[in-house]
Amino acid sequence: MDLVTQILTLLIGFALFAYYLLHRRFTYWERRNVPHIKPEFIHGNSRGIGKDFSSGTFFKNMYSKLKGKGPLVGVYVSVMPMAIATDLDLIKTILVKDFDVFTNRGLYYNKEDDPTSAHLASVEDEEWKSLRNKITPTFTSGKMKMMFPIIVDVADRMVKAIAVEFNQGESVEIKDVASRFTTDVIAEVAFGIECHSLEDKHSKLYKMGQKSFGDVSFWKRTLTGAYPDLARKLHVTTSNKEVVQFFENVIQQNIKYRQENNIQRNDFMSLLIKMMNESTLNYFEALAQSFVFFLAGYETSASTMTFCIYELAQHPEIQQKARESVIKVLEKHDGKFTYEAIADMQFVEQCVKEALRIHSPASGTRRIAKRDYKVPNTDIVIEKGMSVIIPANGIHFDPDIYPDPYKYNPDRFAPEEVAKRHNFSFLPFGEGPRVCIGERFAIVEIKLALAKILTNYEFTLDHSKTPVPLEYLVNRLLLTPSTGINIFVNKL
Repeated sequence: MDLVTQILTLLIGFALFAYYLLHRRFTYWERRNVPHIKPEFIHGNSRGIGKDFSSGTFFKNMYSKLKGKGPLVGVYVSVMPMAIATDLDLIKTILVKDFDVFTNRGLYYNKEDDPTSAHLASVEDEEWKSLRNKITPTFTSGKMKMMFPIIVDVADRMVKAIAVEFNQGESVEIKDVASRFTTDVIAEVAFGIECHSLEDKHSKLYKMGQKSFGDVSFWKRTLTGAYPDLARKLHVTTSNKEVVQFFENVIQQNIKYRQENNIQRNDFMSLLIKMMNESTLNYFEALAQSFVFFLAGYETSASTMTFCIYELAQHPEIQQKARESVIKVLEKHDGKFTYEAIADMQFVEQCVKEALRIHSPASGTRRIAKRDYKVPNTDIVIEKGMSVIIPANGIHFDPDIYPDPYKYNPDRFAPEEVAKRHNFSFLPFGEGPRVCIGERFAIVEIKLALAKILTNYEFTLDHSKTPVPLEYLVNRLLLTPSTGINIFVNKL
């Protein structure tokens, strides 16, 4: 056999073996009798993901197509089989009852090359449990009440910032204002830093917050998502290095100043310093928690606030009802924006939750099976290491749960309506032991901001700059409009 024949034989053999492996991969769900959509070769079910549509839209569409065919269905993201839980009882079981099997989210982190990535949202197992127990005291009602006057002060500055923007004769880009508001809130209540981005759009902290949510290359997302151990060996990081360096300097200086001057505050940074002094947290762990606290509090709260204003700007009758409800509550609280007054603003909370249903910043959550798991009342076994997607976006647009799902209707979240639905039919913050730790803080912050805006301004959408319906970037992890959201305001 000559050399050419040998090479051809090897190539053919390799091609046949590769085809066999791919065929096995693409028949994964078929061989397990799990409902699925037949995959395309190489692309699976996900052709166009990240180019024509987002991953959130992909899982929403898969949920819609496969819902009702079984409590668990299968999809292929390229060559990777993934499971989607479509039954709300199963979702509750995964997130709560059998949480010990589905503790981990499968978010990539690389503690060695980027310590800021090893934060509460990403770390796993006992490390997560330990961190959660340490950080939970930050978010008690008592702590939030102590922080509340600071948030009120920032909200008052936001009202003035809107006036400055509108007095220049243009409509107000509300996402920009909302982002500067949440930047200043987090900077002050968490770290005791007065960055005044509401007064100065060029604030360094605000600019770094914007940069932190830029694009991550497709190859990095693919490698870190599918092969995290290999990515760590290759020293792959996904954080913006400039942002990490800036934030590390800010936190380092903050810690040093407080320790040297024996400064004690009722904020997140003081809690971290206390744990460092007690040796229950090292510096890099404290840095990582600070980093994610800022990023999570900055972007998702600003987005939710923006989407709610976008909806209210299109529905003047709902906007007026919300305004009247705020005024009525304030009359019961001597006209003061107290913590208790904000808690009483039920209809404003309904407006926020309906905006979260339609425009969830995170489209869902993922859990990784820590061992083989038999789905209750079925013969299906979720194998160890399998990703299970909880498709919040799909659930939120399910017409069997929310009739006319694309219509903005805050009455869906009236207490009597909520009581009629499954308690796992609304999942913008996740659920179970790993529910978003800042959920209550975010709701209070957003309600206060909206109440301040509603009592100072009427607002309508600037249709020349804001599309209806909104269009979104397809290559972002969080829901991000492709344009600004502009409103005209009228001082009351």
